[in-house]
Amino acid sequence: MMDMEDPVTFAKKIGVRYPLAVAADDLKQKFGGIEGLPTTLLYDRHGILRKKVIGFEYTEVIESELKPLL
Repeated sequence: MMDMEDPVTFAKKIGVRYPLAVAADDLKQKFGGIEGLPTTLLYDRHGILRKKVIGFEYTEVIESELKPLL
């Protein structure tokens, strides 16, 4: 069963203090669907999706995926 708590409410509960954007379902589908939070999408300079990470990743993992795209 998926947890369907409102993401803004959840973020406030855990102490998130930065702005959040909540997209409509049709926009989420344009990005291949958002299956969980957080979802990190890494695009190259040409706008091609190169990596989709669902959930928490350590900084080193994201950095190792991002550096070749720079």
